[in-house]
Amino acid sequence: CSVRFTNMGRLCHLPLGRTMEHLNRVITDHSTFPRAVCRHGGPDTAPYDETVTMACAAYNVTKNRSYCREWTPWEAMPCEKPWTVTQYPQRPDSQ
Repeated sequence: CSVRFTNMGRLCHLPLGRTMEHLNRVITDHSTFPRAVCRHGGPDTAPYDETVTMACAAYNVTKNRSYCREWTPWEAMPCEKPWTVTQYPQRPDSQ
């Protein structure tokens, strides 16, 4: 929804740096309804608005690295799991 994306944009523009810690704060934001980026439900979330985020991913193209979190059905939400980090090799023509 537009409220969530507006909040995500606001969080991304806070002076917190451009680190994985900053991205983690954005992805795991549990603001009050309806602003929360992570929407798997909380004490102020109405049952009709609970949704499941199935995955989230970030890519650091400078370091050829990807970060991913995936939903474990009915066991753990992405915000509750550690990042899976994949390091890709450098392109041969970039050396």
